[in-house]
Amino acid sequence: MTGAGGPSGQPRTARGGPLSYAIFSLARAHRGYAAQLLRRLGLHPGQELLLMQLLDRDGQLQSELLSSVGLDQSTVSKSLRRMQEAGLLVREPAPHDGRALSVTLTDRGRALEGPLAELWSELDAAAVADLSSEAVTTFIRTAGAIQQAITESSTAERRRSPAPQGQALSPVRDHPASTHQKDTPWTDRVVLITGAAGGIGTVLVERFLANGDTVVATDSRSDVLQSWRGRWPDEAKLHTFPADISKAGDCQSLASFTQEELGRVDVLINCAGYFPIVPFEKLTTQDWQRVIDINLTGTFLMTQAVLPLMKDRGWGRIVNFGSGSVFDGTPGQAHYVAAKAGVVGFSRSLAREVGGYGITVNVVTPGLTVTKAVRDSFPPALLEAQRSRRAIQRDEVPEDLVGPVFFLASSDSAFISGQTLNIDGGMFMP
Repeated sequence: MTGAGGPSGQPRTARGGPLSYAIFSLARAHRGYAAQLLRRLGLHPGQELLLMQLLDRDGQLQSELLSSVGLDQSTVSKSLRRMQEAGLLVREPAPHDGRALSVTLTDRGRALEGPLAELWSELDAAAVADLSSEAVTTFIRTAGAIQQAITESSTAERRRSPAPQGQALSPVRDHPASTHQKDTPWTDRVVLITGAAGGIGTVLVERFLANGDTVVATDSRSDVLQSWRGRWPDEAKLHTFPADISKAGDCQSLASFTQEELGRVDVLINCAGYFPIVPFEKLTTQDWQRVIDINLTGTFLMTQAVLPLMKDRGWGRIVNFGSGSVFDGTPGQAHYVAAKAGVVGFSRSLAREVGGYGITVNVVTPGLTVTKAVRDSFPPALLEAQRSRRAIQRDEVPEDLVGPVFFLASSDSAFISGQTLNIDGGMFMP
């Protein structure tokens, strides 16, 4: 590969790759410092910029460093491909090894790389924590320019491709709220929905498919999921994968399937739920654990499995389903209400951890939503009591949840995170 360093590992010039030499100096001295620096600067959209600076380094050390900050070879290859499509670099077989690739920055790539020279003068192993805000701003702005080039390239490609019949492609919408993160398109997202075959999950799947997104739908029973898939034609952008979200292995398998088939996850909707009615004094430990496992632990496991795929892109929307019952309690559902209250706390804490990656985490809390499962589980008198307590005195139906969830999964909600959106027709008004 071409770039900054000679055989001795010393930099030729600042223009040739100051950041790469600084990072690798830090890595040799203390890998933790390098990881700290990269977290401070932000891998995304800085990931592409980082790769531009690391192209010519010793392969083994490069692999170790990339691995230490969570970048695998598949992610690197995809980033390089996007950069080539955006005209930032050229990839071709290496002259002495046809199986290897030589990567050369184009004039456009070098122009974006140049502003990093001033950062070189500030970096050393003892000064990572004191990196000036001006230097960080320089890095972020340059990374943003690179990501913009990639965005423009992918947008142009979508415009050249014909839209599906009867469907118009939506434009990319960029919001000025972030100086270093660009929003994802409104269409052609990858949306993973748990509990997809249920009454609420089904209408959410329909909405995202109608928008031109690709949906990965999961539910616990493969026979039910297979039959449910028949609602849509074979050519629909809908993938199904049965999984028990209370099992870590199933969640990891689902995430791996999505990565292998589609390369990413943009939106995760944790919709799966389980809500039996059992008086508290009759609750067994098994009853309690099963409800916690599906409603709370399942949300944790799915999010943990999918989150790296969002961080790799620097954008993501996580929408977790809570319940309006957390506000005033529901007799016979102590286990369910406890689990859903846990989802709210979990989401608030996670939102603070992942906001720097362009990922938002929010909760919707539906009132009692009339699905087949609800009609089979709750007496008519209870449904009537729910209606009478609402400002909008009618049944809540799954379609009432589609708009709020779609909003929280969109670019319009870019500055909303850690929040709880209550959707109950005006029953609970804090």
